[in-house]
Amino acid sequence: FDEPELGYDIENCPPTPPPSYPKAWKATEVLTNWNPNDVTIVPPAHRDVYHGLCIFDYQTQYDIAKAYRDAERPFIIRNDPNVMAASKRWYGNPNYLRDN
Repeated sequence: FDEPELGYDIENCPPTPPPSYPKAWKATEVLTNWNPNDVTIVPPAHRDVYHGLCIFDYQTQYDIAKAYRDAERPFIIRNDPNVMAASKRWYGNPNYLRDN
């Protein structure tokens, strides 16, 4: 789904959540459009991607993400240095959980 259908661009959301945010769909609509045996999204087996959450970059859009958090609206945050550091610790040491 794109901006005209959602009312916002998930990669470039407004500074405050729109009244209709986030877009939601009925589970039956999503599941009817999703064949778990065919994962392609290209024709002829094209299907819609049901994604309505805004995506923010921690480094450049932190204040906007905080506004969504304060409004108690869900969102996705990328490029968070704390998460990246934790990921490096776990990825770099497969025994991290056992050792710590």
